Amino acid sequence: REVLLNLAGIIATLSKVHGHEIMVNGAFNGDPHPGNILMMPDGRLGLIDYGQVKRLPDESRVGYAALIVALADEDVDKTWEVLQGLGVKSKYGNHDIQYRLAKFWNDNNSKEVTGGRNLQQFIDWVESEDPADQLPEDLVMPGRVSFLLRAVGNAFGIDLHMAKLWKPIAEKVLAENEERVHNSKMRKSNLHRRYSSILYRKKSMFENEEE
Repeated sequence: REVLLNLAGIIATLSKVHGHEIMVNGAFNGDPHPGNILMMPDGRLGLIDYGQVKRLPDESRVGYAALIVALADEDVDKTWEVLQGLGVKSKYGNHDIQYRLAKFWNDNNSKEVTGGRNLQQFIDWVESEDPADQLPEDLVMPGRVSFLLRAVGNAFGIDLHMAKLWKPIAEKVLAENEERVHNSKMRKSNLHRRYSSILYRKKSMFENEEE
């Protein structure tokens, strides 16, 4: 019996699963090529061969989420600000070129991004215009995942814009992190008030003894 498959929906789900792995779990398969993706008889996706697992510390995981939101919003200056926070450095700090490079690896490689250049031409152009001085390792594998997943989509004529797909996940991660930081500050503030009160009482006791 023939079963009709919603390929666009399947590939979108596949992409969201990997976005969740990267930004929520901080542990993901860095090699999601078609040979590692199975279509199960009951319609579920099967992911195999986690031989290239990459783990991200919380700082990089949350920073990458901020990058995804900036790219989805097509905010050139915010993207550069986030990239700097993640440790990216380039010779001239050209916002537009570094934005295009971030879009290329982490979002889409449309003509608007590459100027119609192929992969090698685009990389050569970026290197000639604003060569990289420093690219943190924690940015390499997420970009690779995004690129490979888009290649899966392209094989079926599906044009993926990964940042837009991943934006809801990224925003949730940023909101949870902000709440965690806020709660941490509140706990520290409460501890400070509590210890300040204790220290004040002890100081008063010593003063009374001296009298």
